[in-house]
Parts: sequence; C-alpha cells; structure tokens
Amino acid sequence: MKKIKKVSDLLADQRKRRLLVLLAHPDDELNCAGLLLKANLEGIKTHLACFTYGGKGLKAAKISEAKLISIRKRELQNSADLLNITKLYSPEFVDGELINQQDLVKERIAEYLSKVDPGAVITHDPSGKTGHPDHITLSSLIYEKLKKNQQQTTGYFVLPHHNYVKTFPN
Repeated sequence: MKKIKKVSDLLADQRKRRLLVLLAHPDDELNCAGLLLKANLEGIKTHLACFTYGGKGLKAAKISEAKLISIRKRELQNSADLLNITKLYSPEFVDGELINQQDLVKERIAEYLSKVDPGAVITHDPSGKTGHPDHITLSSLIYEKLKKNQQQTTGYFVLPHHNYVKTFPN
C-alpha cells in the first residue's frame, strides 16, 4: 500500500500529468473523490470513464430501469462537474453485464488508454470492494491490459475512504 501525499507521486512519468479513472458505475467515483480533487489542485488533468449507468442498482425501489438510468446520468454529470473532471467518457454497457461483454470492454479500455495516455490509472480493487461482478471484471481487464501495456503507466487499485492506493501486482 502506498500513502498518498501528492497525487503527482503516483505518476509513472511526470510529463504525463493525466490521471485516468476507470470505474463501473456512477457513484463509484465517490470512492476516489478526494484523490480526484487533490489531482486538480496539483494541476493534473483528470479523465473519468464510467462503463455503465448502473440501471439495475435499485432493485428494491419501485422505479423503472429507464428512469433510474436518467437519474444516474444526471448524478454522474453533476459529480464530474463538482470534481472538476477534465473529460467524462459516457457509459455504454449494460449494468451487471460487463463479464458478458469483455471483448468490447477491452477495446474501450485500450481506446481510453490511447486517447488519454495517462501517467497513472485508477480502478476498483480486485475484490470489487462489494464483490460486484462489474467491478471485478473491469479491474481484472484493466490489470491484464496494463500488464501487457508498452507505455509507462502505473495502475492503482483505489482503497475507498482512505488516503491509500495499492499498486497493481507485478
């Protein structure tokens, strides 16, 4: 584990002052909100890619999936605005189905890495924090991609509500 004093310490290459955060659902960014705000204060550009709108997130509520997606779209945009996200990449995958769309998810991960060329990547820890299959799938695919990646990019698992991150294992 690495205690975060300065976000810039996480960057593999100080010339790449860009942070790419890859998460499964709206509201997952709250687990690293402090890190994102700190990055902004240090002049690091923050890019957030959310892979689903979390349309299946409230099974107990009597609300349609379409209505929930509409609400979560607004929440994600509001969160991105409050966190001064440089670029928000909109979700396009079905909530709870990332495991069944791995080839497309891999393509999107590669695209975001290419577009942003980040100094560091932040994602879910391997357990998915809550054991959510979307979190686990995304974390695994990002780890796999960074392991093969020829760029100098370091990946970190965010540890929610702490000033700590854990480097992807080598």
